[in-house]
Amino acid sequence: MASYLCQKASLSFRGRDYIAWFTTDVPVNDGPWKFSGLPGLIVKIEDTKALFSFQLVGLKQLSMPQLIQLDEKSSLKCTRAEFEKQKLKQGRGMQINFNAGDMMIAEIPGEVDYTPIETE
Repeated sequence: MASYLCQKASLSFRGRDYIAWFTTDVPVNDGPWKFSGLPGLIVKIEDTKALFSFQLVGLKQLSMPQLIQLDEKSSLKCTRAEFEKQKLKQGRGMQINFNAGDMMIAEIPGEVDYTPIETE
């Protein structure tokens, strides 16, 4: 999987069983969609019925650090517990990020209500 030595993990999420492959060679406990929390980057995860599948297709190390501009007026310093409370309040069209002790809440402009597609 993307030339990394991987380990296997299994989990259940919203009534579906998944198999995840992660690597500790990339020490980031993140992954696709809503999956994270393993002791390394999730490079592949799929449900056991093969209905949903996510796979890492590339990873690039940037040669220069990239500057991320944060608007200090819209940032809020808080503890992890306070952040989790704010995240529970997160609504449609809102993004909440936590990084190095800073929390940023951003409204996503132009967000439209989701209408599920039904089939007969």
